[in-house]
Amino acid sequence: MILTYVCLVLLLSKASPSVTFRENGYEELLVSISPDVPQENGQQVIDGITAWLTAGSSTLHSSSRGWAHIRSVLILLPSTWTEFDAESTDKYLVEDAEIRVDLPNPVYGDGPFTSQPGGCGDQGEYTQVTEKFLAEIDGYSTEMFGPPGNVFVHEWSKFRYGVFEEFGYPGDPLYPMFYYKTTWTADGQTNVLTPNFCTDKAFQGSMQDMTGGECTQKNGVPDSDCIFVGDKEQPITSSVMAAPYLTNNDQYCDQTEDNIHHPELPTKHNALCGKKSVWEVVKSNDDFSKFDSGSPNITTT
Repeated sequence: MILTYVCLVLLLSKASPSVTFRENGYEELLVSISPDVPQENGQQVIDGITAWLTAGSSTLHSSSRGWAHIRSVLILLPSTWTEFDAESTDKYLVEDAEIRVDLPNPVYGDGPFTSQPGGCGDQGEYTQVTEKFLAEIDGYSTEMFGPPGNVFVHEWSKFRYGVFEEFGYPGDPLYPMFYYKTTWTADGQTNVLTPNFCTDKAFQGSMQDMTGGECTQKNGVPDSDCIFVGDKEQPITSSVMAAPYLTNNDQYCDQTEDNIHHPELPTKHNALCGKKSVWEVVKSNDDFSKFDSGSPNITTT
C-alpha cells in the first residue's frame, strides 16, 4: 500500500508543524478529532480515516501523474478518548491538523470542506470532515459525495496547492451555475444555456430545483434554486475539481486534449488563478519542484 502507517496519538498540549513532503511522499499528515466528537463510534471513525486516506493516496498518485502520495498519517485523539491504546504527545494541537474531524457544519452539514481564504497557490487552513462522513465512508458518503479518493483529492488540492472549484454555484453572480455558451454555425451565432463545469467532455445530467420540482427561469436565466446534477456514470476523466462525484473523474485539467482546460468558463478557479489550468497551479507548488513525468516508479497496490 502507498499509505505505509497510521499512528494514534493522545492529545496533551503544545504545538508544532506536521506534514512534510519527502521523496514524493507526505509524511505525518495530521488528522485531529475534536473533543466534541463522542468516542462511542471511535473505532469506526478511525477506520474511516484510514480508508479515506488510503483511497486518497492512490487517487492522488494518479491525479499527480505518478508524483505524490501519502506515506504516513498521525491521528490525534482527544484526551477524553480513554478506550483506545495511543501514544501520549505534547507535540500537536487540534488546530495544527491539516484534516479535522468535527461536528456537522451549519453550512456544509456532513459534507467535506476546506477553509482556503487566500489567493491562487496559497495553502489553506484546514479540511474538515464529520464523524458520519468517516463512519459511513463506504455507504452514505460515497453515495452522497462520490468515490472517497476523488473527494480527498478535491479537498487536498484546495488545501495544499491553492486551487479552487471548477464549477458554478446556484444564484452566484460571479461564478454562476449556468452560463450562455456562444458558438458559431452555418446559420450564424447561437447562445446555448450550459452548466458551468470544467470537464473534458460535455457534462451530461439534468436541471433540478433544490426545493423540489422543476427549475423556473426568468429572461432565460434559471433562478437561484436551480442546480445541475450530473449523471454519475459518464466518460469524463477531468477535472476532479469540477465533479469529484463521478467515478472515473480523478484527473486535473491541463493543456492537453485529453484533460483539456476551459479558461473561458466563469469558475472561481479561472477567476482567481488567471485562467490557468489546475495542473499548471499544482505543478508550481514546491512539492513538484523536481517533477518529472517519467518518475518516480511508485506502485499503487
